Amino acid sequence: MIKNRSLSGIVLYTGLILRLAFSGEEGKANLIPNGDFQGGIVNGLPRGWSTNAPRPSLAPIFRLEEENNRRFLYASGGGNPDCSGWISTRIMIELGKTYWFRARFRISGDLNPLQHLVFQVVTDKGSQGIAEFHRLEDNWALGEGRVCFQGQGTIPAEARIIFRLCAEGKLWIESVSLSETTPVPQRWVRVACTQGPYRLEDYGLEAFRKALDVCGEGKTDLALLPEYCSGEGTTETLSGVSAQLMSEKARQYRMYVAGTIGRYDPLTDRLYNSALLFDRQGNLMGLYDKIHLYGPELHEGGVTPGTKVPVFQTDFGKLGFMTCYDSWFADVAELVALKGADILLFPNLGYDRGLMHTRALDNCINVVTSSRSGGYGVWDAVGRDLVNLPSESGQDSYYKDLVRIPVANMGVLMVTLDLNAPRNQEMNGGTRMPVPRSKRHIANMRFFLEQEIQREKERWWVETISLSSFPSSSRTP
Repeated sequence: MIKNRSLSGIVLYTGLILRLAFSGEEGKANLIPNGDFQGGIVNGLPRGWSTNAPRPSLAPIFRLEEENNRRFLYASGGGNPDCSGWISTRIMIELGKTYWFRARFRISGDLNPLQHLVFQVVTDKGSQGIAEFHRLEDNWALGEGRVCFQGQGTIPAEARIIFRLCAEGKLWIESVSLSETTPVPQRWVRVACTQGPYRLEDYGLEAFRKALDVCGEGKTDLALLPEYCSGEGTTETLSGVSAQLMSEKARQYRMYVAGTIGRYDPLTDRLYNSALLFDRQGNLMGLYDKIHLYGPELHEGGVTPGTKVPVFQTDFGKLGFMTCYDSWFADVAELVALKGADILLFPNLGYDRGLMHTRALDNCINVVTSSRSGGYGVWDAVGRDLVNLPSESGQDSYYKDLVRIPVANMGVLMVTLDLNAPRNQEMNGGTRMPVPRSKRHIANMRFFLEQEIQREKERWWVETISLSSFPSSSRTP
């Protein structure tokens, strides 16, 4: 049965509805018939809805429940951890139009909407659905997202609610709706990155001062310098010359500036490889300490590994960092994406260029790279290397104004990206989204593997080895 919501929950819930109403979405016609589930018989199915499952033994439970003269669509796994099935109704949509897809529901504490629920609009052109959920009070939630299928004409579709892989979880849906809305707005940002100088004697702040001037004159929103921008092996504090330069140029050109330094903390006598981010006023707004240290940094340089992966909110979107050797591991990039970053900044001294396709594609995130010896680069949220795209592809609606400028024995790359570009992978798990996101919404599995991965990383012994396999002379007396 549905529990009564507390007064505070009702206030929060009502406030959210009012916000949506004033946004122009709430009052528009719902294309999903009986989307409030008031039609139908209690303990039966909502009128106009039908159920399906890939195998009868996997079918979840769907039925109408009533409380306080209002009906809700109830779903559960019925004790079956392998359950997978859906309830659906037929609709008609117009190709080329954008729709706002929304669901309001309450869940038991053991149900995760991203793992156990899928809200889809299914057509013969593929499926799109809800990828963002908002937690309300008393276990109430709101899911929402835009849906748009390219083309012209009106086609049949299906509004589908999938319940899966949850034995004891319970779901009560108050309503689902699909209403026409405005298209996803473009969100342009101009980014700049650098390569070189390749000669060590030229590498340092004087070269990067000139590079930042070029970036600023090019109306850049964000400029990224490479790793150890004041020179490998140099150390300084947050008030040192590198930070002063980045702050000065950020303030001068009203742009965000990022780069890394060998940061010394006099309070703890610790040295870190720190990526710094300065805002348009020249204020330090973000700091990331490299997690995966290159061997010589740790063993010979005395650098201490970082322990946190922050994400920073700017006026155009969210940013995160991974630094040089971080790129050889998947975890930093994945965590940055899961925390909602639009751009992954990658300062380094050198790197494997092929890895950037994977990091961008795996996490549906734009990657911006500045390097001393590996070349600059920008990869979009589906892994395209914008520097090396075939010439016949041209500049499309997802990026524009790509220019390369030689500066003081180095190079500057500038390009304008649409962070809301509706670019999606061809094989992305079955439900496409109108804008890039991390893959958290298409994790079609029953168990998360991270804990087992951590156990394997921490295991230092080899279980299959036998002492008898060693020559007797090598055994410890």
